[in-house]
Amino acid sequence: MEQESKKNELIGHAQIFYSGFKECMELKYLKNSPQSIIDGAKRIMNVVVNREIEVLETYIATLGNISSISPYIGLLGTVWGIMNIFYKINDYTNFTIQSIAPDVSDALSTTAMSLFVAIPALISFNKLSVKSNMIAQNYLNFSEECASILYRKIFFKQD
Repeated sequence: MEQESKKNELIGHAQIFYSGFKECMELKYLKNSPQSIIDGAKRIMNVVVNREIEVLETYIATLGNISSISPYIGLLGTVWGIMNIFYKINDYTNFTIQSIAPDVSDALSTTAMSLFVAIPALISFNKLSVKSNMIAQNYLNFSEECASILYRKIFFKQD
C-alpha cells in the first residue's frame, strides 16, 4: 500500500523509469520471453510518457485561446463604444469634441486593455509550447534510453 502511494507521487522521469522497471520485473517474474519483456516495458513507458505530456499541455491551450480571442473582445468593445458615440451625436443638436472625447477614450481603452491581456498571453503560450515540446522530447528520449538499457541487460547479460 505504501509503495502504491509513493508511485502516485512520482512525476516525469521518475514515473517513466518506475513504470518501465516495474513492468519489466513483473514480466520477468511471469517467465515471459526476453523480447516480450522489452516490448511490454516500452509499451508501458510510452503510456506514461503520453500521460506526462498530457499533464504538461493541460493549460497551454487556454493561453492560446486567451491570446487569440481577447483582441476581438477589445474590438467589439471599441465598436460598441463608437456606436454609442454616434447615437449621442444624433441626440445632440449642439455637440463639441469635449462632449464625446470621454466616450472615445473609453471605446479605445477597451482595445488597449485587450492587447494588454493578449500580448503577455501570446508570449507565455509560445514560451510554454516550446518548453513543453522540449520536455516531451526529453521524456521520449529517456524512455528509449531505458528500453535500450533493459535490452542490453536482458539480452547480453544472461545471469
